Amino acid sequence: MPMGRRMRTAVARGGLLLALPIVAAVAGSAGAAEPGRITVRRAAVVSGPTITLGDLAALEGGAVALADVDLGPAPTASAPRRLDGEAILRRLEEAGMDASATRYVIPATVRVEREAREVSVDEIRTAVMNVARDALPPGETIRDLEVAGPVRIPAGAYEARVSTSSHGRAGRRRFDVQLVNDGVVLATVPVTARTDARGTVVVARQPLPRGTVLGPGDLAVVERDRRDVPDDALTELGEAIGMETKMALAADAPLTRTTLAPPVVVKKGDLVTLIVETAAMKLTVAGEALEPGAVGVGIKVMNRASKQTVAGRVIEHGVVLVER
Repeated sequence: MPMGRRMRTAVARGGLLLALPIVAAVAGSAGAAEPGRITVRRAAVVSGPTITLGDLAALEGGAVALADVDLGPAPTASAPRRLDGEAILRRLEEAGMDASATRYVIPATVRVEREAREVSVDEIRTAVMNVARDALPPGETIRDLEVAGPVRIPAGAYEARVSTSSHGRAGRRRFDVQLVNDGVVLATVPVTARTDARGTVVVARQPLPRGTVLGPGDLAVVERDRRDVPDDALTELGEAIGMETKMALAADAPLTRTTLAPPVVVKKGDLVTLIVETAAMKLTVAGEALEPGAVGVGIKVMNRASKQTVAGRVIEHGVVLVER
């Protein structure tokens, strides 16, 4: 074997990749690389976002220079990764490892975990309670919380960001809690809040038949548990007075937007006054309603003089505006 030349042998033994340099050169020959040794552990825990050789192995001599070789992204806090030993070896050779001067021991597979911390259910509960006052509607309070936890996240500081608008309805609402580090979302935790909610609602004082135009004496404002009240229930008297019931209502029944409508002030067949308005003139003529309508509703009417059918908009009782 010529002087100054080094050769390598690689042996698979007991699930390990072994490389042993065979040295035939005179010690200290000029230009020879510093000998090194790499011993990769079968399991390792990493703290950063990537896996480096230094995270996995004990390095000696010239191999220390390979400590920062990137072996891929770190696993999540809840799911370990397994690295293939052959893939590690190829990556080191690509990074410039001098195989003729390096001893290495690499397991067939290496299990890598992310250094993690556990965020407890109590920590998540506290984060939600800190924003509940601003996130919930007035009069609604949290009775208890259901938290999908505890949660494991990468070790280090974190910030809990809670959605300030809750999803759902009174009695059961959902918050999303994001665990964030340096702007990166580490985990999102859904939290369900069971709530108590009371608020005002407009109800019928007595049974009301269909077609009743509501006045103050027909209505009352009471406090109810919102879980027992429809989402579109009216909360102020002014929203109901002057409206007409679309169906019969029982006493104490909450009034909703779907049960009321503006009252019909023009019925089919009524004689009406037509106001015909153009850019140049305004005149009134006698007409007949061909459809019923409430204030603001468009209907068809007939000009009684010309027998012409036109479209107009009800503006008050017995008056229809026709714009041209």
